[in-house]
Amino acid sequence: MEQNELRRLLVEGETFTVEFKDGSVNDSELVKAVVCLANGSGGVLLVGVDNNGGIVRKKPNPKPAYPKKPSPETLLR
Repeated sequence: MEQNELRRLLVEGETFTVEFKDGSVNDSELVKAVVCLANGSGGVLLVGVDNNGGIVRKKPNPKPAYPKKPSPETLLR
């Protein structure tokens, strides 16, 4: 993506095909956003952008989208 296109998206804000997620988004929220875009006409997901189009500098919050299944060894203890 060219810088001019990114600037245009940030200025125009969120739409049905453009979604902003700030840096504190977790895996589950990312999955939901991607599925919503995929179920529509497709689109652009910008991570690290607040709802006003401002760039945020937060570290990601990597929580798994689905609970991790216990290993067989753990179940036998």
